Amino acid sequence: MELKSDEIWEVFNGAKSFEEFQKNILQPIYLKPQIPEDIKAEIKVVEKLLLHSYFEYQFIDLALSQAIFTLEKCIRVRHKEISGKSSENITFFKLIDWCFDNNYFETENKDILNQLRIIRNGKVHSEQKSLGGIAFLKKVYTVFYLINDLYEDAALRILRKEVIKKLQPVLNNFLKDGGIVTIEGKRTIIFKSDIIFLNNKQNPETLTLVVWPIFDPAPYTKDKHYKPHAFEIEIEKWQLNGDKFSGFSTAGKGEIFITKISDEVNEGKFSNWRKEFYALRDFSLILFLTTELNDNFYSALRKFHSAPTHISIK
Repeated sequence: MELKSDEIWEVFNGAKSFEEFQKNILQPIYLKPQIPEDIKAEIKVVEKLLLHSYFEYQFIDLALSQAIFTLEKCIRVRHKEISGKSSENITFFKLIDWCFDNNYFETENKDILNQLRIIRNGKVHSEQKSLGGIAFLKKVYTVFYLINDLYEDAALRILRKEVIKKLQPVLNNFLKDGGIVTIEGKRTIIFKSDIIFLNNKQNPETLTLVVWPIFDPAPYTKDKHYKPHAFEIEIEKWQLNGDKFSGFSTAGKGEIFITKISDEVNEGKFSNWRKEFYALRDFSLILFLTTELNDNFYSALRKFHSAPTHISIK
């Protein structure tokens, strides 16, 4: 039997061949060494289903179902490793609560887990045929992140969340009238910066931020909508003193500065931009688009999972 690509991939850019599909549609899978071998073996099956979804599109749904079953099994294994007790009589719903009560996941959004549980129950109990397809693909990778999370240090997780929770409002207030980021001598006016992740299991700790430059509001007046451009920076040895937030780039770009706007020319540029921006009919929708940071978060989380631990909290 000759395997042929599912015709649905013809409408996707970057999936014209099996090689392109693997490179552009799928993602590399990393599993922490501490994860039990039988869990890793089941994830291998999920990975094979994803690969074969190039030839049979509905295999993505099968991959997600298998991934969710594996997640539940991994939580039960982890529950027994930590508590010393069997979870045989504990429902998946209650196990999810246990994970969140004990900070075993990086996300604080319990709906992510409950949506996975509902999908699993729907696949098992529903008589109607439904197909999630490409919409389910990111959920499969989310499961892998959750499984890796189970084998990170929960105490360190609590600490980094506390730091981010305290630092983000300070940064918001710092940039309430705009700011200027300086990287390798290049200065860019920005209107906000979001803290994506803090890696506190290494020394020095690293902070990942997304920085949002001001942009041309004109296209929005012509009913053209797009997500404003942003870029990431990762810094270490950061400090916020007076009118300057600074840190050293982990990408070899030297010291990075975020300063308040203090000169008349740039104050005028920012003031004019803000006036034009808030005059837009859809300014609230545009701001909402800047809150969608999942891709940035999971990219940082993937890097974090594969990094060695140099700090431990007892």
